Amino acid sequence: MLLSDAVVSGLAAATIAIAITILVERLGGQIGGVIGTVPSTMVPAAIGLWAVSHNPSDYARAMSPVPFGMLINAIFLLVWRVVPAKLSGFPSKWLVPLTTAISLVIWVFGALVVVEFFENVDQRGVPPLVVGWFGFLILVAFGLSVTAKGVPEVRATTVPSIPILFSRGILAGTAIGAAVILGHSGHSLVAGIAAVFPAIFLTTMVALWWSHGYDLPASATGPMALGASSVALFSLLTASLYWRLDVLMGTVASWLVAVVVCTGGSAYWLSTRRTLIQSEVP
Repeated sequence: MLLSDAVVSGLAAATIAIAITILVERLGGQIGGVIGTVPSTMVPAAIGLWAVSHNPSDYARAMSPVPFGMLINAIFLLVWRVVPAKLSGFPSKWLVPLTTAISLVIWVFGALVVVEFFENVDQRGVPPLVVGWFGFLILVAFGLSVTAKGVPEVRATTVPSIPILFSRGILAGTAIGAAVILGHSGHSLVAGIAAVFPAIFLTTMVALWWSHGYDLPASATGPMALGASSVALFSLLTASLYWRLDVLMGTVASWLVAVVVCTGGSAYWLSTRRTLIQSEVP
């Protein structure tokens, strides 16, 4: 049962990852970045973790770190905008490996900090969902701050190859399958962090850079960081709705609210920032 839950969740996540990234690259960095962060791989992850959770409290413990995990992902994305600009003097062939290594080191460090933080929170008896909602507010504030000055629109001119698309699916599916297995083993905090491993973000950044250079992935980092709040909101809502409704209704309701509030709100915010950029052009 555990293996089948992990495989089904992983395959669903892989399929969603491939579909979403195709959509992103056809819409450009700004709008595509926001749409690409709608709750996608998190949907099968949430369903899989609920299936292996012993009770609603265990599931809530797995979901409450997700906003902080997405905050780490937002910082991970920002590295892809800042580090290449700072290391512009390096040979171009080294920029992608260096940026990949730096971003992953930062992500792993951040994940360890979040796990340690939530373990301390548990010991103090603080409800994990309360901390999760606090993390959601921090994530939204971070996303607004990194897009406040506007985001230039850059579009892709080519479509990624089939192997690249499959690599995204494999990475995303593996991360989600591992999260389900960890959730069943009782490591719910680690499972919640594993569920938000930036598999799609990483492969998207690398693939876009190889295909189009620095400008396109850099233009998508801010919108993706802001749009990541939809995943966090979806996760927190499922922790409150799954045990009140059934899984299907809870998933649909959580997804719709997250997309309307966060994805729609992010798109509107970015449209006002685009107007700001246009008004500043002499």
